[in-house]
Amino acid sequence: MKSWLLFLLIAGLVPMKAEARKKPVGPKITIVYPREGQEIPPVSRSFVLGSVIPRARLYVNGQRVRVQPNGAFVSMIPYNSGDFEITCTAVRKRGRSTAKRKVHVGEVLKTTAKDSLLIEARDCKPADTVEVLPGDLLDLSCKGTPGCKAVVRLDSLKQTVTLVEVPGEVGGIYRAGYFIQPKDSLKQTPATFTLTDSSGKSVSAKAPGQVFVLDPRRVRVAETVEDNVKLRYAPNGVFQTTMPPGIRFQVTGRVGEEYKAKLSGSQSVWLLSRQIKMLPQGTPVPKGKIASVLVKEEERWVRCVMPGIFGLPYQTEHLPEASLLRLTLYGARVDTYAIRQPPDTSVVRRLSWRQKEADICEIEAQLAPGQLWGYDAAYNDSGLVFSLRKPPRISEKGSPFRGITICLDPGHSADPGAIGCLGTLEKDVNWQIAQRLLALLREAGAKVVLTRTKDEDVPLYERPKRAFALGADLFLGIHNNAVPDGTDPSKARGFGVYYYTSQSESLARCIHQAYRKFVRVPDDGVIQQNLAVCRPSQYPAVLMESAYIINPREEALLRTSRFQQRCAKAMFEGLKSFLLSQREHGSLR
Repeated sequence: MKSWLLFLLIAGLVPMKAEARKKPVGPKITIVYPREGQEIPPVSRSFVLGSVIPRARLYVNGQRVRVQPNGAFVSMIPYNSGDFEITCTAVRKRGRSTAKRKVHVGEVLKTTAKDSLLIEARDCKPADTVEVLPGDLLDLSCKGTPGCKAVVRLDSLKQTVTLVEVPGEVGGIYRAGYFIQPKDSLKQTPATFTLTDSSGKSVSAKAPGQVFVLDPRRVRVAETVEDNVKLRYAPNGVFQTTMPPGIRFQVTGRVGEEYKAKLSGSQSVWLLSRQIKMLPQGTPVPKGKIASVLVKEEERWVRCVMPGIFGLPYQTEHLPEASLLRLTLYGARVDTYAIRQPPDTSVVRRLSWRQKEADICEIEAQLAPGQLWGYDAAYNDSGLVFSLRKPPRISEKGSPFRGITICLDPGHSADPGAIGCLGTLEKDVNWQIAQRLLALLREAGAKVVLTRTKDEDVPLYERPKRAFALGADLFLGIHNNAVPDGTDPSKARGFGVYYYTSQSESLARCIHQAYRKFVRVPDDGVIQQNLAVCRPSQYPAVLMESAYIINPREEALLRTSRFQQRCAKAMFEGLKSFLLSQREHGSLR
């Protein structure tokens, strides 16, 4: 009998005990964002993106989350500072599953407890090494118990400065400014803060950084060693222009890893230390003399050459209301009374100069009416060259695309860009839309060039260089949008058109109007933003964000050929509208 039972068990004809049965498998959960071990900035709430089997019940850190019909989910949950764990739990009739993700969240600035008496030294400034000259304003601040009297002592300077508590959502922040005096010691100077409460008790702490007062008799000169060196107008602040290698500056200060550089008697900028090299002591302060301006005509450009000018910082500025293009040259002095005017006035009507300050010279080009198609300033073996681009030849009849070179930049490549809940990679969607637009443009007679092949890794700053080298008349960046940590992706919707230079605004508005007609998602508007691919001035350039790939509904749209074709059609019609407007307004050659 036992042998028969053993045979039946082996054959599967007698059911085994419940404990030996295979356990049900729960729904598979994929967490797309955030990544394991990711550093999250200080936020109190942020999002989790991913997917799960449709119709599963999903909980993220105990909070019920809606699952889209295709399985995508977005959850906004509270985040805590420090090491933080995200737990996703999915439940169906046949089982339960869990997926976890560990991240680190930066600390949110909070008011120090009022019943304490302490100074939070890590929040005191200077936080890094600071180098200053006599006459500079030194920023001093600390964070601690609110409602106290606060002073800071600059030990080597033998100065004590009273700080004022700054009103705001976070209490206990005290600030003061101190102008460095000519008599102040040149030694290394720590800053010691003291808080005194209403009972007279005190606490002191030193700032992490040190202050060095520089000797104004010693001149320091630095030279840029990288391309696209950003000139910032405050430490870690915004910037308006970039410099190539070989540009020299007089260095007058430092905060941490940023150096303060003098542009003129009234203007300074800040440069990252890794982008410059300090030149030997005794290197002269960069200066130049403009003895002549030579105007040269080329097929597509008008060149204004300033012989013998090398290594001086400069800035270009388009003033469309005044139909003016201005080159500002720092450390330069004009030593001429005449500038030869260009014979062809299709781009430039008149050139002029003025000495704005003792060390600032401005060269101005009065532009001919119509669209500006590009400008540039760069050094070559002869000196500084200020270039203005002539309009392309737009056909008087038929397709306006014939003979026009359009550069398409499918955003990202080695980096995937944004990732949707279902794992859709932005770089792939950008490429697919670019291919659809390429076909439309070539059929209309345009010459189309691309900044990358399908999986080619092209660095961000290399893309505009390629476009310029390939002779692009117009540049179009093709992207799809995302939001930063702390923002709800489910509320971010629609398309947006981005530009930076004023010569690109009309192109951006033409494409925006076409999107309003062809693409049925909300309108995010026309946005002027200092983006790397929109910043170059050699051609009109815009960047298109067709939809928010991290919004589940818009990700689903972006995965369809129909929506991708509509986006391509909108870009095509916007480009066409822009070119036709130039033909109608006389931008012909």
